[in-house]
Amino acid sequence: MSKEDIEQLDELLASKNISTGSTGFTNAALKGMPRMFNNDGSLNIQRKFGAFYRVYDLYHSLIIMSWSKFVGLIFIYYFLTNCFFAGLYLWIGVENFDGAITQRNFSDFWYLFFFSAQTLTTVGYGHIHPVSFSVNILSAIEAMIGLLGFAFATSLLYARFARPKNGLIYSEKALLSPYKDITGFIFRVVNGKPSNLIEVKASVIVGINNNDTGNRDFFELKLERDRINFLTLNWNIVHPIDETSPIKNLTIADLKSRSAEFYVLLRGFDDTYSEIVYSRRSYTSEEMLEHYKFQPMPTIVNENGKIEFDVTNINEIIKV
Repeated sequence: MSKEDIEQLDELLASKNISTGSTGFTNAALKGMPRMFNNDGSLNIQRKFGAFYRVYDLYHSLIIMSWSKFVGLIFIYYFLTNCFFAGLYLWIGVENFDGAITQRNFSDFWYLFFFSAQTLTTVGYGHIHPVSFSVNILSAIEAMIGLLGFAFATSLLYARFARPKNGLIYSEKALLSPYKDITGFIFRVVNGKPSNLIEVKASVIVGINNNDTGNRDFFELKLERDRINFLTLNWNIVHPIDETSPIKNLTIADLKSRSAEFYVLLRGFDDTYSEIVYSRRSYTSEEMLEHYKFQPMPTIVNENGKIEFDVTNINEIIKV
């Protein structure tokens, strides 16, 4: 772009930008501007607080963590709890138990560990049982902790399963490709879950550094179609780059030099959960291609008379 084109573009950006209060983002053009959204839709922002209790939320952390971490945490809690009580029982003394006879090369600790597991889960096989008042008190406390702990774990399991998830799948790349007689900014989205999404609405905002003011400006992009009634197949979301577009005449290299990021927010009604679900994602210049277009996703009628749609072809593109 020529110097005159750059100056005209900066003037256009300054006249059309939306308030940063509408986006919730900062208008500071940070050095090496990182992306705001990760590919999985999570925010790439870390809020710092002065007090530990203000930043740490145990319930929230347990709900949003991955299933592998959650299951692993449950097993670690179960193992460490039994180790803790087995140590207490051992400290009180094995002579306070009936049936705690070392056999099969097991140490006293492991006998008490399995007694703790039976008490914690209220199974109570009865091979080993306490005979002193102090051990009975401790085992009663452990049984209460076990009941409360499993009730808490069960509620977390329900909350994790019941939490609505949109399941939307985005194309890995966004394209600057021919659209009608002009160019369009295009990406594709499909519903990756068997549930149905209705009344789906899309909003796309671009954040771009303004070389003239030194600030970061935000613009809501006008879409060819910003809502559909049913997201049953795929949806190509298109921003026509016409005379009014804030990214007119910008190449991918220009967008990269200005740390441009396209923020996508989709909202729809999930008829399985009967709730409104949200999905977000962003595209940076590294995730954009020029002179390509999306390959039409194949749709066939199978032998059962149903329309068969393969979502694995979402990233298929061809060069133009």
